[in-house]
Amino acid sequence: RFSHCDWDPVESIAQHEGQSIESYQEQVFALRVFKSTIDKYINPPIIDSTSLTHTKGVIIHGGPGTGKTHVSKLAVLYALCKGLKIISTSILGARASDLGGTHLHNLFCWTPQKHASTPFRTASSALLKIARKPISWHIILSLDALFIDEIGTLSNQQFGTLDIMFRKARNSPLPFGGLLILGSLDPRQIGVINAMPFLTSTLILTCFQAIKLSHSVRAHHDPDYQELLNLM
Repeated sequence: RFSHCDWDPVESIAQHEGQSIESYQEQVFALRVFKSTIDKYINPPIIDSTSLTHTKGVIIHGGPGTGKTHVSKLAVLYALCKGLKIISTSILGARASDLGGTHLHNLFCWTPQKHASTPFRTASSALLKIARKPISWHIILSLDALFIDEIGTLSNQQFGTLDIMFRKARNSPLPFGGLLILGSLDPRQIGVINAMPFLTSTLILTCFQAIKLSHSVRAHHDPDYQELLNLM
C-alpha cells in the first residue's frame, strides 16, 4: 500500500451558497473524524508484536439533505488517495450505481433465501459461491475498506452475515476480518421488513463511532422544517 497523492479533504470542503455556518462546521468535523479514522487504520497504534488492533468504523447519520453522502464521498476519495482498496456499495441498486459502486448482493453473492436461515449458514453459502469466482475471492481477501450507503437498510442478520464472511475468509478474529467499514444512515427512513433492524446489532456499539449531522443544506431556507426533522 502506498499513498498516491497528498490531499487533505478538510481543506477542500467548501461552504455552499446558503449553507448555514452550523451545517458547514458539522460537516468539517465529520470529515475530520473520517480522516483521522482512515489514518489510524493505515498506521494503527502498536501495543506489542503479538497484539491485533481493530480500528472502529464510522457511521455518519442525519436527516435527508444534511450532506451525509457528500461528506462520505470525500472520505472515500481520501481513502483512495491514501492507497486503500475501497469499494462503495449499497443494498439499494440505484444508490450503488449513483456512487459508481456495486450492489451488495452482487458483490458478495447473496441470494434470496426461500426459508429462514441463520447468518452463519448464509455466510457459508455465499463463501462457497465466491470461492468459485477468482475475482470475487480476491476482493474478499484484499479489500481494505467498504463504504455502505444507506447502511440502515440492512437487517441485523445481513450485517452479521457480512461480519462472519470476512472473518471466515480471512481467518481473522477481528470484526469483519479487519475490514474498515464506513457508512451513512438515516434512522428515520423505513427499515427492513420481517427482520431485526440494523441498529439492534451488537456490532454497532462495539465496532463503530457515530457522527450526527443536524442541519439541512437542502432545506437551509426552512428553519421550521429543520426543527421538526430534529424532533422526529
